[in-house]
Amino acid sequence: MAAASDRSRGGRSRHCRWPTRAGRFHGRRACALRSAAIETRPACQRLDRVLHAHHHRIRAARSDTDPDHTSHFRGYGARQTRRALRDADEHLGAILEAYDRLGLRRTTTTIVTSDHGGSTITRRARPARDLSTLLAHGAAAENGGSVFVYSSDPAVVDVIRRLDYVGPVFTRDGRDQTFPLSLVGLDGPRAPDVVFSFAWSDQTVDGLAGTTVGTPSKLVVDHGSISPYDLRNTLAASGPEFRAGWRDPAPVGNIDICPTLIQLLRLDNGTQVDGRVLSEALRDGTAADEAPSWASKQEARAFTARGREWLQRVWFEQVGATAYLAGGTVEPAPQASLAANS
Repeated sequence: MAAASDRSRGGRSRHCRWPTRAGRFHGRRACALRSAAIETRPACQRLDRVLHAHHHRIRAARSDTDPDHTSHFRGYGARQTRRALRDADEHLGAILEAYDRLGLRRTTTTIVTSDHGGSTITRRARPARDLSTLLAHGAAAENGGSVFVYSSDPAVVDVIRRLDYVGPVFTRDGRDQTFPLSLVGLDGPRAPDVVFSFAWSDQTVDGLAGTTVGTPSKLVVDHGSISPYDLRNTLAASGPEFRAGWRDPAPVGNIDICPTLIQLLRLDNGTQVDGRVLSEALRDGTAADEAPSWASKQEARAFTARGREWLQRVWFEQVGATAYLAGGTVEPAPQASLAANS
């Protein structure tokens, strides 16, 4: 958190020393050991002083970078991850308590969100090595739960699908029974030739469903695949404009935060933005029992690989003009699907 123009070098302001790091990192092997090393109480006390001195100028609060890093390196069930969650909860609580004391809580809207979900890694793969012969004049960039492949070789899709850890495959033009990159918003002048997601499952680890394939890193949990467990995230809103104690039954995404805030702040200047206003969640919006209607749709492609037939699927949920990517998978193809795609 920063108050405008009051932070100087070394993380010191005119009013108090402000922590600038979450703990000491001693290489990749131990980088999660102290990722929650700031003691909660002193940090909250500093936070309280900053809020009292600068609340009228503070525009955003950011907490780096837990529980993200700790869960990546320790897993969801680890003691360190639970501590990171507790600390993040207490830091948020300190902000809300300070706003209560300042008499600002009743006029303040709070939105808590995460940028992704995650899956526990239960298998390791080396796609760059496995594709090295094909990519003598190309590259495979491992990117969390997905791999970006740069190759103009016409056999690239066939070779990729020989690997049993590969999930849905996307190409620039949707050739070879793949999906076009544009289907999931990955097209553009700098887009790779091929993108594929790692395979995933509903298997449970530490009481949480969702496993995936990962590269030989030190990570226990990762994200970036097309698994629903990676795509689902947290979004909660509280304030005078939002309904209390209400769960939105309709599909919602982070893409909806901007248009909703534009409406709440009355900043609409006619510019079209992506996403939708979450009117059903607002007190003066759609009635709680009249959530917007939505539809589920999917795209499917049948293909042959490793001596059998497969079906590649990607599914979406759509509210009006806003579509939310909900997941994708590769599974053995039923005969009916093969006939429909022949």
